[in-house]
Amino acid sequence: MQRDLELIRNILLKIESLDKRTITIHDLGGITTDEFNKIGFHLRLLMDCNYIEAIDLRTKECDNYVVKRITSLGYDYLDNIRDNKVWKETKSKLTAIGSSASLEIIKLVAGKAITNLLGI
Repeated sequence: MQRDLELIRNILLKIESLDKRTITIHDLGGITTDEFNKIGFHLRLLMDCNYIEAIDLRTKECDNYVVKRITSLGYDYLDNIRDNKVWKETKSKLTAIGSSASLEIIKLVAGKAITNLLGI
């Protein structure tokens, strides 16, 4: 499965918007098996880079997690990509290299877009 940068952004925005102590894949839109597995895969990626804290409930049949919170690192990333104008510009810059980059590079590109918008 490939990493979906749009889905990662949407997951972080959704987690932030939910007023719950714990968040399940179902809360994030995982209804069908394919959606459930795709969201689970991306939650694991967010856990790998310490952008979220979650409880791992994986089984042989499927990935399953309960999200506890977005970490400070996760909020740093989200703050850089939250604004739709900044996100659009960031994705536009990424097309020059094939629309794929590490989350750290995306964070830097978005940060540069923010400084440009601020005239810094």
